[in-house]
Order: sequence, then structure tokens, then C-alpha cells
Amino acid sequence: MSDAGYADIEGVRVGGRVVGSGPPLLLLHGLGGSGAEWRATIPALAQHFKVYAPTMPGHGDSGPIPEYSLESAHRLFQAFLLSEGLEKVILAGQSMGGLVALDLALTFPARVSKLVLVNSAGLGSEVNWGLRLLTLPILGEIVCDFLWPRLRTRLAKLAKYLGLKVPEVMLEEGAWKLQGSLARLLRTGIDLRGQKLWPTIRDRLPNLKVPTLIIWGERDELFPLSQAVAAHKIVPRSRLHVLRGAGHVPSREHIAELNAVVLEFLLSESGQH
Repeated sequence: MSDAGYADIEGVRVGGRVVGSGPPLLLLHGLGGSGAEWRATIPALAQHFKVYAPTMPGHGDSGPIPEYSLESAHRLFQAFLLSEGLEKVILAGQSMGGLVALDLALTFPARVSKLVLVNSAGLGSEVNWGLRLLTLPILGEIVCDFLWPRLRTRLAKLAKYLGLKVPEVMLEEGAWKLQGSLARLLRTGIDLRGQKLWPTIRDRLPNLKVPTLIIWGERDELFPLSQAVAAHKIVPRSRLHVLRGAGHVPSREHIAELNAVVLEFLLSESGQH
């Protein structure tokens, strides 16, 4: 991947940035976002690490993939490591990117040195009812494919009606160019009962061996803080930091505190407190 361009990974065009030098650090963004989600965090991290901030397939200006699943993420991750000549990376993920990062750390423990989860999906079954409703057939397609990309001036009102706070980053740089795929992508992990993958993830959490930092916005409207607290008790080598007053996307809301906490964890010997 070039410093600011594109790479072909497993036959998929992936956009993103590579900044800095040092141990490799891979940042994974949330659903509907892009690599730009980390823009305020990258400069601080790049002083100590070689930071990769891709826009994941199916988002922004990256290409589509035939299927959205954790198995496809496995293949892309392995292809990424091979293409960059990397044996091991630090993984950091926000929201959906946290779920992907968590699953990768559980599946490939020898390839991950540390893990940072920021308001991560996958740590409980509960999720905002607005997202659950978007997984309904027909309704999900209508909202995701028509209202979301084309009627941005009405997006805030729609989100408020559904009980969602939509971060501004989701409206920037074509991040919501997910016609035909957003509802399908949501359905891979969510249904009307909540997060579908939680039972499987829960049973694997005690096996997570890498030092793990769990960061959570106190006022997250999508995933409750109680999920972070419960996960911290289960994950053996974990640390929990709560960002007071923050919502679902701390990388846009509490930048200085987020950067300081992440750097302190990554630069410490074990990452444990």
C-alpha cells in the first residue's frame, strides 16, 4: 500500500494511507466509515509506528467484495501481511472494525502483538434499535440505498428518528457510498434480536492472549458501556479505559485523551495495568 493511494489485496482495490515508521499498526474503521475516521489519531501514532489506515472493501473508494464475512476478513488480513512482508502487527479497531480486529486476534494470535478495541462491536448482544430495523428486508434497502446516500440534508432527521447519532465522518469523502451493500453488510452481524455473533465471540474471549486495551465512550448510543465492563472481566490481559462524556466515535470527539491512552498502552512493555 502506498503512502496515500491504493493497493490490490486479494484482488480487491483497497484505498488508504501509510504513515510513519516503526512497528506496524493497522487501524480498522467502523461501518459506513473510511480510513479518514482515524485522521486525528494518525499523526500522534505515526511518531512511533508505521500506521496503516485502509478504507475497508465495500466502503468509500475501495472496491467491493463478493461476500461480507469474517472469513473474507481472514483472507484479506493474510494477504495484507503477505503483501507488506509483515510477520506481526498491532491491531486497533473502532466499532465494526473492532469486531474484525478482535476476531483476527482470536484467529491469528501469533500474528497480533497488541489489540486496541474502541467502542467495539461483538462484545455483547445489545445494539441500538435503529440498526436492528435497518436489517429488515426491503426497509433496509430503501433507507440504506436511497435515503442515506442521496438525501444527506435529511440524514440527521432520519437518524434522530431512529435514535442514532451519525458521526460527521460518515458523511465525508464518500464514506456512505454503500448502495446495495449496507443493509446486506449489517445483516451479517445484526438482526432484530441484536448482535448475532456475540455467543460465538463470548465463548472465545477467555482465549484472547494478547494484551488488550478496551476504550469506550461513556455515552455510546449504539453499544452500552456495560459490554466493555463485562468483556474486561473476561479477557485475561485486558485494560479498560472509559472516556467520560464521549459517544460512539471517540476518534472524533475526545482526540487528545484517546491518543494519550492508546500511546501509553502501546509503548508500555506489557500494556497491562
